[in-house]
Parts: sequence; C-alpha cells; structure tokens
Amino acid sequence: MNKLNIRFSIIFVFSSIFCFGQNSTYSPYTYYGIGEFETSDYSRVSGMGGVGIGIRDNGFINYSNPASYSSVDSLFFVLDIAASGTLSRLESTSTSYNMLTGNLKKIAIGLRLHPAWGISMGVVPFTNVGYKTVTTKDVEGSNIYDFTITSEGKGGLSKVYLGNAVNLGKHFSLGVNSNLIIGYYEKDETYSIDFLGTGTLGEKRKYKPNTAYSFDFGVQFTDSLSSSSKYTIGLIGGVNSKLHFREYKSYEYSSSTIKEEYINGYDFWIPTFIGVGFSVDSRKWTFAADYKFQYWKDLIDKNDLPSLNNSHHIAVGAQYCPRAFLGKNLMERMTYQIGAHFDRSYLKIKGQDFDTYGMSVGVLIPIKNQISTIGISVDAGKKGRISDGMFKENYLRLNLSFNFADIWFQKRRFN
Repeated sequence: MNKLNIRFSIIFVFSSIFCFGQNSTYSPYTYYGIGEFETSDYSRVSGMGGVGIGIRDNGFINYSNPASYSSVDSLFFVLDIAASGTLSRLESTSTSYNMLTGNLKKIAIGLRLHPAWGISMGVVPFTNVGYKTVTTKDVEGSNIYDFTITSEGKGGLSKVYLGNAVNLGKHFSLGVNSNLIIGYYEKDETYSIDFLGTGTLGEKRKYKPNTAYSFDFGVQFTDSLSSSSKYTIGLIGGVNSKLHFREYKSYEYSSSTIKEEYINGYDFWIPTFIGVGFSVDSRKWTFAADYKFQYWKDLIDKNDLPSLNNSHHIAVGAQYCPRAFLGKNLMERMTYQIGAHFDRSYLKIKGQDFDTYGMSVGVLIPIKNQISTIGISVDAGKKGRISDGMFKENYLRLNLSFNFADIWFQKRRFN
C-alpha cells in the first residue's frame, strides 16, 4: 500500500477500536433478550439494501458469505472500514422524542494466500443494546410522594472473526467464518424519591459472555451468462451455538458505588440459520437479492423467554456504473446504488410481530489514481408500530465505507 493509505489506515484502525463500545441504537425493544441483532455489515453494498449472500467481488470483503473471500484478487491487499450514524424518532400513543446514535461497524482485511485460497479477518458487530425509559409510581400508602424509576441499557456484542475460502474448481467456492464473541451489555435501574432530595439508589447489572465461538459456512457457484455477464448463486448456514453469560451486580447511592460482584450465570442460545442469494453482473449493472431464515421458535424454553419468532431477512438491490475505468469524469466512474430490505425480528412483543422496513440509496466514489473507493449511502425506514403500548421508530441512517485495495507483490519500475 502507498504511504498515504498506510498512515490513514493505521490512525483510523487504532482510533476506531475505542468506538466499538459506543451505543449503535436507542430502541426500547433492545431491553428484551440480548438486544437487537445486526443484519448487515454496512460495507460498500449498504446502498443496495445490504445484499451479500450472492455477491462475489474481488475488490472488497463480503462478510455475509465467507465463500466470497477467494474472489479477492491475488495481487490485492484489501482493507474495509465502515461506520454509520442514525437519527431516530420514537413515537408512542403518549410521547415522542428524537435520538442520534453512531458507531464504527466494521474493520476487516482480506488477501489471497494461494491462487485457490483467500482469507479475511476483522471485527463486526453482532448485537446492540441501547434504551432508556422513565416511569413514575406513587409510594405505597401515600398520595403525596412518588418515586421515579429510570431503566437504561447500553453496550452490545461483537464478533472477532477469521474466515477462509477455497476455490473448488472453476465455478465453486467454499468458505467458513470462525467467530469469537466479545463485549458486554448493561441493564441499570435507578430509583429517585422526591422527599429524599438529591439522593438516588441505583442497581447496575452487567452481562459478560464467557469465551464463546460460533461458526458459519458459505458456498458460491459462479458461471457466465455471456461474454460480458455472469451470475452467482450463494448459500449460507450456521448451527446452534450457546453463549454463557456471567451476571454482575453493583449498587450505587448518589455518587458512591458498592463493589461489583458476581451473582449468577445463564445461557442464551443462538439458533440454526440458512440463507440463499444470487446476483447477476454485467459490465455496467449488478442485480442481487438475499433471503435468510433463522429458527428461533425451537429455543423458547432454552432461552427462558415467553415467546420468540422465527426471524426473516429479505434484501434486494441494484447498482449501475456508466464507465468504471474509462470514464472521462468522476460522475461516469461513480457507481450508483438502490435497494430495499425487510426484517422480522426474533422478538414477539405482546403477541405482535416486530418488523423493520427500509429503502436505501448510495454511491461509490473512486479515489483518484487508485483502485480504492469511498461509499456513502442513506437508509430510511421504520420499525415496530404504535399500538398496545408499543413504540414506532422512524429512522434515517447515514453509512460510510472506506474500501482500500492496493497491489502487492509487484516491484515498481518507476518512482
């Protein structure tokens, strides 16, 4: 990589490590279970609705299907960094408010170790917890005094992964991601009583997973449709995995904190999933679609939750580039994207499904005299509904991705 890319990458990577712990969401629904699961890696396909299972591209790292790692060009070293910020408006029958959140979403590298073997490693988000609710209740036996309960959650889990993919002949590729689950989340409650003045009593609960691993697998089949177009069919899957959490509790009175202590342990199971996707590529156009299904209903008893939904994820998208390398100006070399997605959460709140609908648009901007790009996309949509005490969230999310691809293993003839 050239000196500018190396310096920028090192500074960005080390500074962004401290950002992974920041809240990425602010939704009352993340109170349940272990939070909200990520359905996209926010990379350069985020403007296409987040498709990826059937995407095979030699210039970026596609975590959605590990079989894609073998498509990285044998002379390329690829670095992907993605971040996002979200403006949300939450509404219920009695109140509404706005929230702004943001976080780093992905750091990953990829390269080819052998003509048929590609690898990738990095950090991607797994779950997010972020909420705050305030309720007021009367002190029992008194009509004068009341107390306020503030419930707040924050944190989330991430995956540190190592992925390998191998080409099996001319058309097939097989890949696997080995994931280490890291991070923690907190669920805190603070009690404030008016007649105590400024005194508050708080209970903090922190949940940390033991060393936990998960594995997901992918297959891709690619063939030509004509001399200028090809198609790719992708399959992904994963088996049940168990997360064992250690629960810690501490109390806080005003500014004094009682030492944190271990109180309990519990298991949370992540179920089997399968997914299928495809893409069709020509010199200028790409069309793609994904579907993913996860069997949560089988784990209601193991996860000690009253009800769970089987989750569904659907995404479709397209992109168009007028003249990728021969364009006379920047507008002709840019790639334009559009997409849509639908998600049904594993949560079933008060007997109702919790769904997300979104549409996205984006552009990929090539960096002058390089084979790297900057991606900018906007995703707008809504989650949930206003009924039976539930919240609806309208959101607008800005995604930024930095894709650095540089040529290795070649000697420069001229400086």
